[in-house]
Amino acid sequence: MYDILAREERKDLDYQTALDYCPTMLTQEFALDELHADEEQLIFNDKPLKATYDGWTALFKVLRIPPKYGFKVCPRDLLRASINRLIQEDKKTYCLVKRPTDDVLIGITKKAKSVVKNKDILEGIPHPNRDSVKVNFSDAYMDFLSLIDEGVEARPGDVHKLGYYINGFEDGRLPVGGVGLYRMVCLNALYEWLPESIFKFVRSQGLGLFVSQIFDDKREQRIEYLQKTVRAVGESPVYIHQFTKSWRTISKILGKIGADEVLGVSEEERDLYTSQYRAWKKDGDPNEPIPLEIPIYDFLNSVTEIEKTLLPRDRTAVRKLGGELFQEMAELVSVGVSK
Repeated sequence: MYDILAREERKDLDYQTALDYCPTMLTQEFALDELHADEEQLIFNDKPLKATYDGWTALFKVLRIPPKYGFKVCPRDLLRASINRLIQEDKKTYCLVKRPTDDVLIGITKKAKSVVKNKDILEGIPHPNRDSVKVNFSDAYMDFLSLIDEGVEARPGDVHKLGYYINGFEDGRLPVGGVGLYRMVCLNALYEWLPESIFKFVRSQGLGLFVSQIFDDKREQRIEYLQKTVRAVGESPVYIHQFTKSWRTISKILGKIGADEVLGVSEEERDLYTSQYRAWKKDGDPNEPIPLEIPIYDFLNSVTEIEKTLLPRDRTAVRKLGGELFQEMAELVSVGVSK
């Protein structure tokens, strides 16, 4: 594999510092055959082009090279030949996304107009709410959490930090966030809940309106409802299909043994749960899932605790998993929680 440059990262910036720092990525339309690989590096317009992990991943996806194969399996000579051969076969126009500081490749998109500027996202936050924002940057990726409520100590099931979460990608991925989305910290594990309606809203209404409506006058009502939901979920069990889904997601990232360790099960226990899941899936009642004797917040903490050690794309997969699990539990208990 070729050299992979590190991301430029800044963490926990206040609003004004983030706005002053916020880098705007350089975008440039190009024909794919303007790019090629030599023995040492990528070449673009006859000049060397370094790339981060995200930049290489984007190129592999455009060329339909499995990233795991490109990063870990394929010898450099074969990878170079594959890249150059596939580039010559692709006659489409793309958009190159580079860091402004050192001209390093961080992404490739199909259309330049799909790139949304992170600075525009930040400037959409109303003035009264800017003091509560903490912003993180990782090249083209930005996220921030506007804290609404903070507890003193985090015990399993407590609401320790509650707020609205937004992230944006200047490498072409759709910015997302949440009206009613919150992140909670229990035993230092992170949770997110992202309703599907948010994606539809961003696509149909646009980003500026979406950001401004996160801070509307119904905020406190939503927070109170979420707090009640958090407490109600804590009384629920983990079900067999939730365990299976979590194990499968984590095993794709960490392998079977790693997934067993994260979820705190032995190989024998995992095999037992798998056989129970298959039997329930085949002959059981979908409306009566099998409960396990695992405390729900201990389980969710185990799932989301690992995200802090992962690469951004794997971290997003784990956060999504934790959010989906919690959303499912919230929907199950919502009958007993008054909005």
